[in-house]
Amino acid sequence: MLVQGMLQSLHIRHFAIIDDVQLEFGPGLNILSGETGAGKSIIIQAVGLLMGQRGSSDWIRKGEKEAIVTGLFELQKKAPLYAQLADWGVPLDEPELVIQRKVSAQGRSQVRLNGMPATVGMLTDIGDQLMDIVSQKEHELLLKPEMQRELLDQYGALTQERASYQEQLQTVLSIQDELTALQAGDRSNREMEEFLRFQIKEINEAELKPAEDEELKSEKGKIRHASKLGEFCTWADQLLLNGDTNLIGALGQLEARLLKASELDVALEPWVAAVQSIQSQLDDLSQSLSAYLEGLQFDPGRLEGIESRLAELDRLKRKYGESVAVILQHADEVKEKLNLLENFDERVEQLESDLAVQADVLLDLDKKLQVKRNKAAKKLAVAVMKELADLNMAQAEFQVVWQNVVQGGFESQKKCFDRFGSKRAVFYLVSNPGEDPQPLAKIASGGERSRILLAVKKVLVEFADLGTSIYDEVDEGVGGATASKIGDKLAEIAKQRQVVCITHQPQIAAYAQNHFVIEKEFGENRTATQVRQLSDDEREQELARMLAGKEITSQARDHAKELLRGVAG
Repeated sequence: MLVQGMLQSLHIRHFAIIDDVQLEFGPGLNILSGETGAGKSIIIQAVGLLMGQRGSSDWIRKGEKEAIVTGLFELQKKAPLYAQLADWGVPLDEPELVIQRKVSAQGRSQVRLNGMPATVGMLTDIGDQLMDIVSQKEHELLLKPEMQRELLDQYGALTQERASYQEQLQTVLSIQDELTALQAGDRSNREMEEFLRFQIKEINEAELKPAEDEELKSEKGKIRHASKLGEFCTWADQLLLNGDTNLIGALGQLEARLLKASELDVALEPWVAAVQSIQSQLDDLSQSLSAYLEGLQFDPGRLEGIESRLAELDRLKRKYGESVAVILQHADEVKEKLNLLENFDERVEQLESDLAVQADVLLDLDKKLQVKRNKAAKKLAVAVMKELADLNMAQAEFQVVWQNVVQGGFESQKKCFDRFGSKRAVFYLVSNPGEDPQPLAKIASGGERSRILLAVKKVLVEFADLGTSIYDEVDEGVGGATASKIGDKLAEIAKQRQVVCITHQPQIAAYAQNHFVIEKEFGENRTATQVRQLSDDEREQELARMLAGKEITSQARDHAKELLRGVAG
């Protein structure tokens, strides 16, 4: 097993009742202890902020503008996380990662990875690979079948098989959704088909041409004003060729005289060319006017036909679009929709065939996944019972019971499937010999849940590459010899990865390689949480306090020494 990294230090500023705290963690078992209400849970909340959990301005210490949590992690260069950080462009001059999270009074969150701005999503991804926080919340989650199945899949290393199943389930559900939608809308589709056919028939019978409406409007205007246009053309013709002006004739005379003048002065030659160009343009204009005048005629019959056609186009525009071009585009869209509806039965048949094939693939994947889960469940039960025996639950029998999914996202062959499979894993426990097995949620006490969760985590530690496990309230409902067993189990886990544990039990704290005490300091109108690492002598004092309370007796001191000697021996 190659762990991703390990928490070296944690710096917390202006967070809740913490003003400024620095913790230097080491490998092995790191214990945090202190009186109730000293602020131990605040440390877990601060670590959770580093792991991508939601930030809140409520966490900012009164009178401050922002809360800041900084964690320094030692990384393994060969671990996948190191390569992922490099792909993100995170500076990695040293095999270390500094994660900093700031939360402002306005609720804004800022994340930096080795000084590079990052997102909370990236932080969550990193947190999932670096740390495992086992808190009271996870004790409650242990009672839920979803969590139980997740733990089982972790133990059986079945995440890839489950991902393949989920991908296939999504394929099946997509086909099923489309088929259901088609079948539900069958009647309305038939009605829609008739309506679309009517639209196509009406547009086709109109025999529309692109820009036809604009061309007709232009022609209509020309016919309506034929008389005035004719008068204009006649007047223009007279101006150019006849009458007193006769512009073309006058230009001919000007050209002849300019030619003679240019013989006397060559500087006039460009004028000759200019007059010739104007004369040519006027000739062209005269011919165009004549042709236009010949084609100009007033036809009452044609005008009536144009107005009738424009009225028809206006009617179609009110129904299908603002112009002939839009109407033709609408017709193309209607044809596409009609084509789909005309192939409705074929599409339904194809989907039903596809669904049958893909459902068979899903059933096969589910069956194979369940076979592997059954094997993993038997091995997990044996492994957990071995760990429970070490935790003073030798008479307990741990079982994994499979229950059919009652309601899921897909149903086939009278079986329901959800995103995890056709069966749910439920952890059962027989606390005492002779009793019937019952779900953990019904019979497990707080102390039993703590030990079962610890046993499962101990079994899973061999299959995870997380660098640090944090245990909060792992000692709930236990004490005495059982607490000592839990401490021994945590020490075993700490041989394979770093463990940080918050505890009230001296039997657990005695196993620490590094022991920190969390205390409240009361100043003038202010309360602050402080954390300090204990020396060997101070550890004995703290264990005695945990044993006796505020008034530490000589018996408590002797008991503390015995605990430390027993662990050391």
